[in-house]
Amino acid sequence: MMDLTSYSNKMITIEKNGKQSTINIDRLKSAFFENSHHSSAPTISPPPVVVPTSTKPVPDPSPSSPVSPTNSISLPYVTSSGRRVRFNSRYL
Repeated sequence: MMDLTSYSNKMITIEKNGKQSTINIDRLKSAFFENSHHSSAPTISPPPVVVPTSTKPVPDPSPSSPVSPTNSISLPYVTSSGRRVRFNSRYL
């Protein structure tokens, strides 16, 4: 726990774990308390979520006619970061 021992216009002296430290006020951040009782701002509740009561029929994931892939056109390989990888046809 930190205790404020003294302060001036630009410097603050705190005591932390039995040691005194002098800190410039520009290095400090403002404190923000999330559940403050002194807050004058109104609380906003999220809008209610509406769940549909009926479900729509889901189409069958299997295609009605099998599609055979063509060997002449190959899709580019895409990495997880989105880069396209092109392999040299000489090494395939």
